[in-house]
Amino acid sequence: MRVTSEQIRAARAMLRWERTTLADRAKTPLAIVQQVEDNPQLVGVDRATIDALQRALEAAGVEFLNDGQPGVRMKGAPPAISDEAALPQIPDTDDGPYDGAPI
Repeated sequence: MRVTSEQIRAARAMLRWERTTLADRAKTPLAIVQQVEDNPQLVGVDRATIDALQRALEAAGVEFLNDGQPGVRMKGAPPAISDEAALPQIPDTDDGPYDGAPI
């Protein structure tokens, strides 16, 4: 999968890395990292450079996604919870059955 400049920026932000950190980890000049992140079409950036950046970010725990739309997440991220599980607990205040009326 070919990652995008947006995915690289987002992955770096998730890790709270400065561009210099990514450059060091990928053994790539800082100017190249800047060129990749500021260049949405990745014009003039060779595949080996993109691969080095991707490998460095993946080694730090990032997973690149392309489920119809490119994205990033941390490996082993917890699954999304259901809508029902996300509802707040509403205390029972009148000891009677809930009739669906607004409180």
